Amino acid sequence: MRHVEAVQSYFDKTQLYLARNTGIQIRAQIVRELLGEIENSRILDLGCGDGSLSIQFLMPSNHITLLDVSKKMLMLADQKIPVACKHQIALCNLDFLEFTCEQPFDLVLCVGVLAHASSIQAVLQTINRLLRPGGRCLLQFSDQEQLVARITSLYYEFWRGQNDSYTYRINSIRRSEMQSLIRQNNFLLIKEKKYWAMLPGIGKLPTKVAYRFLMRLSQNDLISSLGGDKIWLLIKE
Repeated sequence: MRHVEAVQSYFDKTQLYLARNTGIQIRAQIVRELLGEIENSRILDLGCGDGSLSIQFLMPSNHITLLDVSKKMLMLADQKIPVACKHQIALCNLDFLEFTCEQPFDLVLCVGVLAHASSIQAVLQTINRLLRPGGRCLLQFSDQEQLVARITSLYYEFWRGQNDSYTYRINSIRRSEMQSLIRQNNFLLIKEKKYWAMLPGIGKLPTKVAYRFLMRLSQNDLISSLGGDKIWLLIKE
């Protein structure tokens, strides 16, 4: 099975990923805080999932492209789009490496993607190709230079071994490596948000309790600096 087919197979089991996933809610809030209000923009959401991150920016002057290899995830995203706004959103069921556009985007969201990509370099090259000069990108990854990220990765590697639905190994990413890659691809880091998206076993808590707990960790400057997850706001030079 090709890597992209393995990723598609996993995310087509939508409830396996979405059920009790407080990380999605936390990321959506951080994305909003980092970007603020967005107007007159063409937005591309790579690996959009159920659209939670980008549909929040749906307004008359924006156009959003939702791109995902999982048709079932796109179906869920489509259900969130008001009928009156359907013309402002394009749904694209495709591997991002095969995606082309006639007009470059002003903003690219790449959140929850790098861990599952066959090549991180290919992701960054694709974003560079699709983004206009001066355009912005939000890039998320779990930093293996942080102890909590390494512990979480070990937990999920064990879980992967017990679950036939998760047939591939997620990428191990380090902040220093990402710094080098973004420079190679003509991106400048302008803002960084460290946060806590997940802890082993926290999914057993009620969703609201887990969300409030993780948000408190993420909103404390000292504690958030220990979190394993990062979202970078980049600008294309």
